[in-house]
Amino acid sequence: MSRILLNYVLPLLIPMAVYLLWFWFSRRRGGGQGKSLAEEEPWFWVLSSGFLLMAGGLVYLALSESGETEGTYLAPHIEDGRIVPGTIGDKLETPGPESSK
Repeated sequence: MSRILLNYVLPLLIPMAVYLLWFWFSRRRGGGQGKSLAEEEPWFWVLSSGFLLMAGGLVYLALSESGETEGTYLAPHIEDGRIVPGTIGDKLETPGPESSK
């Protein structure tokens, strides 16, 4: 549950909370006169631009090169008491019966 909160909910709620706090403090300082929050701010353009930025970021990540992807993945494993990180290689090198002789 905490992972969902940290990865999805808080990044969406924190900017909105900061904006609403700023708006509340600016209203108190200005005397509370003028238009309401819904009338004064361009919510459609704010949400649309946020959505377009998110979609653009996802497209960029999908199309960008992320490194070497050809070959067979060898998962991390333990050799001689130490952890060997995972690698991507041409062939999966597994010890066969010939290597034990």
